[in-house]
Amino acid sequence: MKRLRNCPKNVAEVGAPGTLYSGISPCRMPFHAVTTMSAASRSHLLYIGNEPALSKASSTILKDAGFRVRATNPIHAADAVREARYSAVIFCATLCRDETEKLADLIEMLQPGVPIISLRVGLLGDGPCPTSAAVVDATQGPLALVGAVRSVTVPSQRAS
Repeated sequence: MKRLRNCPKNVAEVGAPGTLYSGISPCRMPFHAVTTMSAASRSHLLYIGNEPALSKASSTILKDAGFRVRATNPIHAADAVREARYSAVIFCATLCRDETEKLADLIEMLQPGVPIISLRVGLLGDGPCPTSAAVVDATQGPLALVGAVRSVTVPSQRAS
């Protein structure tokens, strides 16, 4: 097994193509290699969640795909939105509907037009944020998240 770059062994492991990936959730899912974007085109993402280990694992996947990622919780999200310009904001599935609605309003007020991506875990938990530009089912694996981020970001125009 090979570790992902800058990723502790207990967070994520990968083997040869076609083997299984673990670390985002207690379940195992197919893993596919993620290509890296050039440093010049990296988008700056804000990942907001309530579970630090999950935020770290998801952030690592996005970093390995070439994105710059700042992870925070809902309590510190307002500071993060004020301190930097983001290409997209990702709402973890650990956020409740009330948190996502308040955060979406704050983001729209401080950074109008920044797309929001909502993560889901199947049909568990609250529904996704109604203003999401994309909704990702985490059970579809890391490429689903990376693909959704790429689909809503224009790296050279949105990143600061």
